[in-house]
Amino acid sequence: MFEEVIRLAASFSAGMLMSLMGSFIQLRSQNILASTSTLGLDSLSILWILFFHTLSVLLGLQFSFSLQLGVGIIIFAIFGWYLAGLTSKSFKIQKILLLGLGLNLFVGALYSLWQFLFLAFNFDFPTEIIFGHFRFVQTRDLVSIVCCLFLFLIGLKKYWRQLEIFSTGLDITRLSGTDFQKMSCYFLVLTSITIFLLVFLFGGFAFLGLVLPILARALWFPRLGLKGEFIVGAVLNGLLFMLIDFVCYLVPVMGAEIPVGLLAGVIGSLSLILILRKTNTW
Repeated sequence: MFEEVIRLAASFSAGMLMSLMGSFIQLRSQNILASTSTLGLDSLSILWILFFHTLSVLLGLQFSFSLQLGVGIIIFAIFGWYLAGLTSKSFKIQKILLLGLGLNLFVGALYSLWQFLFLAFNFDFPTEIIFGHFRFVQTRDLVSIVCCLFLFLIGLKKYWRQLEIFSTGLDITRLSGTDFQKMSCYFLVLTSITIFLLVFLFGGFAFLGLVLPILARALWFPRLGLKGEFIVGAVLNGLLFMLIDFVCYLVPVMGAEIPVGLLAGVIGSLSLILILRKTNTW
């Protein structure tokens, strides 16, 4: 019973975090296509995990959980800080998105090649890293992502006024004269670390960071504005993701469990098409 509660809490927290992170990135970039996936954060996380796995298999090195986690957090915190620096300059978000998409294509092709070579030589390969699941979640994993969620909520409370100004559009934002660099740095560093933790602990969740904010914006009480998206929408998206994971847990296929990342990716991509069709956002 305790394991099931841990799993439900982890899936809820992950869903809420993906919704919050995606909402911030789309708001900060003023681009509906921006997300942790399109910025390449998911792919970088997968690449980092494969790098450690390859060193472990080929060189016979044993890296502790704490070492991999600690080094990864430091590296992705630096990358988030660097990304915040890019957004503060005249670096166009379209260029960052193209770089992120290019990185996704590169890592996807490299992952396939990596997998082929490892399986050809009968080496172990983390085949489930692309689509996440919560089958083996532990208390320490839940504590890690709950801490990230807590820090994100603290940031929302601290920078809420600046987020509201940003939501009014770029023109009013420029006229306000407010310095948004600290806010961007805080959220982008935290987002970068959180994505690494989610992929490292549970695997990837496709482009849910892109879909969930659009769901929150289009379906969950849009008249509430920013609160509807960041608060009510994030909570409901967390519940939705938890429900999908619970269905995966209850309905195994031939004794095997469908990864929630795979199922949510299918549902999310279809939902995205229907919502964009309905709102005429093409």
